[in-house]
Amino acid sequence: MALVTMRISMPDRLGMLAAVTSAVSDANADIVTIEVVDRSDGCVVDNLCVEIGTANPSELRRRVEHVDGVVVELVRSVSVPPSRVDALELASSLADNDDLRIQILVDGLPRALGAEWAMALALQDDSVELVHASSGAPSPPEGTVPWMPLEAPRRLSAAPWMPTSWRFRSLEHVGELEIAACPLGSPTKAVAIARNSGRFWPPELRQLEILAQIAMRDPHLRTPPPVPSEVA
Repeated sequence: MALVTMRISMPDRLGMLAAVTSAVSDANADIVTIEVVDRSDGCVVDNLCVEIGTANPSELRRRVEHVDGVVVELVRSVSVPPSRVDALELASSLADNDDLRIQILVDGLPRALGAEWAMALALQDDSVELVHASSGAPSPPEGTVPWMPLEAPRRLSAAPWMPTSWRFRSLEHVGELEIAACPLGSPTKAVAIARNSGRFWPPELRQLEILAQIAMRDPHLRTPPPVPSEVA
């Protein structure tokens, strides 16, 4: 079974999803799962997991984009259907471990948020140093980056600060390299997560922020259990 995930944005009106479903069927493919990523300002963003079998991903994209008002942000191959609980499972792993939480966060973010790679960076003496990188991550930036210190989660546009290897990797795929970054406990430490196309929407930035906060919590500041009142 060959699977792809496809992120689409479209007007939030009746009949749009039915039209997309029909287009997928016309391409000899079947929708396995649908997840709403964002819904605001008259627009809805959905993640579709599609079983393509012997169908052509390019033909699938063409047919879906032919639906009036639909924009396909990305199409990427996956081995298993994405799960709604991936981010929750990562949060659980972080909560259950007091050690190596940055490594657990970085290694788990690509699956949890549907990305290619992640890395944690620290600002030291006006240059960034790599703390940890997930499998498949490129070399980290050298020297300074204009977005650190970082006060809040944000999207990072393609810019000259990116290493050449990052920009070349993005040219192999449809769309530009998309990066989101979030502070890791302080403005001088951050985690960056990247996908080769498909923007990071506000709910995803919020998930990234929550996971980063769990990773950087003080393990000694746990809420104690309630003390039973004494029986007179």
